[in-house]
Amino acid sequence: MRVPYAADDDSPVEAFAGHPWSAECLSWTSKTAVFRVRCDSGESMIVKFFSGTARRKAKEERAAIDLVASGGLGVARVLSLKTDEDKTSVLVTTDLGTYTLERAVREGELTRLEALELVGNLLARFHRIQAQPSPDLTERASFTVATEIKALYRRCPAKELVRIEPVLCAVARQVRDVQELVWCHGDLHFRNVVLSPVGAERPPHLIDFEGMTQAPRESDIAQAIVTTDAYDEVEQSRLLAGYGRSLSSELLGLFIVFHTLRGWIYAALLEQRDQQLWAGRLTHAQDRFPHVFATAGNQ
Repeated sequence: MRVPYAADDDSPVEAFAGHPWSAECLSWTSKTAVFRVRCDSGESMIVKFFSGTARRKAKEERAAIDLVASGGLGVARVLSLKTDEDKTSVLVTTDLGTYTLERAVREGELTRLEALELVGNLLARFHRIQAQPSPDLTERASFTVATEIKALYRRCPAKELVRIEPVLCAVARQVRDVQELVWCHGDLHFRNVVLSPVGAERPPHLIDFEGMTQAPRESDIAQAIVTTDAYDEVEQSRLLAGYGRSLSSELLGLFIVFHTLRGWIYAALLEQRDQQLWAGRLTHAQDRFPHVFATAGNQ
């Protein structure tokens, strides 16, 4: 995607005019680009650009941040949102820093089990969000598990679909009977939790709400298990202890397999990235939940 130059009149970095500044690219895709913009005075902010075709996503992300904040969870503060139907849209937020939960574990400030318990606790708080969402989140709320399954049918290579179709059918049957849907983060792993620097007083803050939707709570827990590689029973138990409420073990197992397959298809097969990572996760899912594959295969 094309990113506007800092000299453009509508550039979000215009607040830094007259001050030396630098930009660090954090991510770049065909539809979005994210930068950390720093001023030499020490101030910084996160600038996210959305291509014209992704303009709706900019509004959704702003609405998602507002909704999560209404639930009492820590999030970045939105500084500005500029949308343009034909040009690049820009969302600017405060910079929460680089001290993520992943870094805290890597540097020994928290054990992996402590981090998993914190993720479970944050998900429990997330799932209690009750506020009425903005109309900008209407489409997110209607993007159901059934929608995801249909998308996999369209995108999955035919030779692989034969292998996974029974599992998809099993998930589809189970979710039809789920009555309670909650707001789900959709991708809560260690890198999406930003902590305060050591010694500072600030609660954990959450980032990255592109996967936020309404779904069974087991779906969100399963996604966190997959993306934190917590397939081990001890690690799962610690995350669930942090969550603190009962779940359907059958539905949770199905969703762990489902999200593993979904990640493997999109990342390893279609995007040709992280292939070894997702192949390993698929093996872990098969080893940890052989009954899901066996039961699905016999139906």
